[in-house]
Amino acid sequence: MRPLRLAAVTAACLSTVALLTACDPEGGSPAGGGTSAAAPPPAASSPAAGASGTAGASSPARGTGPGRVASGGTSKLPTGVWLPAAALPLDAQLGWAVGQPRGGGPQDRFMIEDMCRAKRDAAWADTVPGVDSVELNGGGAKGWSGSESIVSFGSAAKSSAAKQSSFGLLNALKDEVKGCASTAPGATVKIVADGSETLAAVVTLPSGKSATGAVEVHEYLTTSGGAVVELNVWTDAPRGGAPKVPWGGQDDAALLAALGRPVCTALKDC
Repeated sequence: MRPLRLAAVTAACLSTVALLTACDPEGGSPAGGGTSAAAPPPAASSPAAGASGTAGASSPARGTGPGRVASGGTSKLPTGVWLPAAALPLDAQLGWAVGQPRGGGPQDRFMIEDMCRAKRDAAWADTVPGVDSVELNGGGAKGWSGSESIVSFGSAAKSSAAKQSSFGLLNALKDEVKGCASTAPGATVKIVADGSETLAAVVTLPSGKSATGAVEVHEYLTTSGGAVVELNVWTDAPRGGAPKVPWGGQDDAALLAALGRPVCTALKDC
């Protein structure tokens, strides 16, 4: 079982602080084998089936994907853990409105998992403590919405198991993004950046508003200490249409670095 391999790597890393950095976290993660996410049950609807009639009002698939539980509790993460609105893509044009952080349970999922109708690797079924999230509204008429989600396994400074877990979950999520075309009919995936601790991708999904339209998703994933962080920004446009504010001018490497910085500072886990 992959969780046993994770435990073995964790035990090896705990011997000294130096060994923690020397261990290969990806090799010992539950997803280290690179297994792609399995397809969901045939009854699942299209990724954007839950879209509202107004762009920016709600996510296209949040709460409708397989296994999704909308806990709605209060997040216990520090307030400063979330990326400031000014650091979000297109903030100068959109003036992002950031919602109230929401706590999540073990069955909550990352936004991209819902959008891709992905089935998380079974090795993580009882391992993820909960996905806390905050909704982002870029001004409905301007065409963009999004969310930021965080899972914290605890301080990597205190436990190498937390660091190993964050790397392992990141790799599992990477597999789900890369396999999105196989789990969400009509989806396409373009990988923009793929580092040992980061992923940036553009995913296109069928529209929930038009049979010929498309949902354009900009997905960012990173780790910080014992945490995994996701930023998901999307727009739903009819065929031939485009959001009033076009995507562009975003430095993906800078955004990925900025995404992990508040988590590092707020959780004192860098």
